[in-house]
Amino acid sequence: MAAGGMETPWGWVADNVFSVSNGAEICFAGFTVSFLDGVDEDSAIARETRAFVGALDLETLDTAQIEAENRESYLTARDESGDVNPITMSDAQAKQMAVWRVASNLMWEHLEAKGYDPNLVGFGMATEGCGL
Repeated sequence: MAAGGMETPWGWVADNVFSVSNGAEICFAGFTVSFLDGVDEDSAIARETRAFVGALDLETLDTAQIEAENRESYLTARDESGDVNPITMSDAQAKQMAVWRVASNLMWEHLEAKGYDPNLVGFGMATEGCGL
């Protein structure tokens, strides 16, 4: 169970949360860390990961480059047949995806720098109100 003390609209507690205006409503994201089977929830890697993710100031992350990369890949997305099939996303969705990418990369880099195997850790996101 996430221990960041951040309640989500779905009734569970996230390790960190982020929201951005989507015009008529708020686009909310709850971020959670997870661990491969065999990694104890109270192990050193779990405590380090949750402390790092919980302390990230998601509002101040520089996401401009990732947002631009995401938008480019959305425009050139292909379907199962290989035909170009652009993905439509709101600005809020694009921002949330960029925050997720930047935060997850920072988390994995931090774990590696601390001597942990980042492959033992997952970083998930659930969103609400992002699809205008």
